[in-house]
Amino acid sequence: MEKIKLMLVDDKKTIIDGLSLIFKDEPDIEIVDKAKNGREAVEKAKRNTPDVILMDLQMPEMTGIEASKQIRDRNPEIRIIMLTIYEDEKYLSDAAESGIYCYLAKTSTAKHIINSVRSAFFGKIIPAVEKTTGGNRGDSLPELKFEELKEQQQRIQELKALINAGKKISASRSYSEIGNTLKEILSNYFKCKHFIFAVKKEKLFRQVTFSGFNNRIAEYIEKSFFEEIGKKKTIKTLVITDFEKDKRFKSLIKLKEYGIKSLIVQPVTLKKETAALILIAKKAYSEFEKSQLEIIKTVSNQASAALENIYLYKELESVFIQTISALSSAIEAKDVYTRGHSEGVVIHSLKLAEVLNLNEEKKETIRIAGLLHDIGKIGIGEGIL
Repeated sequence: MEKIKLMLVDDKKTIIDGLSLIFKDEPDIEIVDKAKNGREAVEKAKRNTPDVILMDLQMPEMTGIEASKQIRDRNPEIRIIMLTIYEDEKYLSDAAESGIYCYLAKTSTAKHIINSVRSAFFGKIIPAVEKTTGGNRGDSLPELKFEELKEQQQRIQELKALINAGKKISASRSYSEIGNTLKEILSNYFKCKHFIFAVKKEKLFRQVTFSGFNNRIAEYIEKSFFEEIGKKKTIKTLVITDFEKDKRFKSLIKLKEYGIKSLIVQPVTLKKETAALILIAKKAYSEFEKSQLEIIKTVSNQASAALENIYLYKELESVFIQTISALSSAIEAKDVYTRGHSEGVVIHSLKLAEVLNLNEEKKETIRIAGLLHDIGKIGIGEGIL
């Protein structure tokens, strides 16, 4: 279990000792350092980098407000809770401007103090109280349990990962890039290994990326199950939670034999037509949660945008290839003996690329190079040629 690293700062030893006792039996909070004034706190925060600091407001050598400014200027991720006996608005306003998370009265109960530390730690993602210009009253915090907050933090981190992955999907320039990113996201999110991404080609869904299945089963899904789905006029999200009870698809028989017990098939829609399918399968009966269905729909929308970008890119690429082919033909038209030469170079070069097992990107570069390798002749007189 991840522990919250806590630093205690107060010029009175009795306060430090009292706070130490409060956190002694908290399994998720570890006191990593103590300081007796603001200056010492600044130096120790550089070395140990606590997650949360409980800081006294008034101390000799350097106040808690000045120390908070210096610490957060250096590391804004550190959350600082100000301990005070003062209710003066000037003090509270200065404390708020120093960037503290909240302030607590030294008379607060142990429960409130512990609750505030946990809230501050998870407040990097989940603010526990609404911020105001006068600072946060830590003693008004709701009851917060560590495990509940940790679960919420994990959920938010998953959503952040999905957002980042969405950006990666949108930037994809090939079907395999989209498929690999979807596999990474959804396999982690659904905690399963069985995944297929298939793109529609000539009215049939053809797998681009798969994992968890052997080649025989993946091919069976493509040629039987996906073809059966593809015959439907409209393809909606398909959720099967129990293969024993669901009789809608005859082609699921072999999947049952393979041990699959539940699955989701999510269509990727482009211009009101299904352009691809995403399949997630589990070897366990699973009632998929509403949030999981929302996530896979969100991801499919991102995949749709990426597919549209790929189609547009291919159209531009086609125009580009046609242009350079025309230039190549214009050059070769000058001499009957070289007519068709560049096309021949392209054909032979691509055959060599196949033998060398080069990827599609390198093959495309070779194709363009083959068409353009004689482009310099365009500015040379026919007499010289």
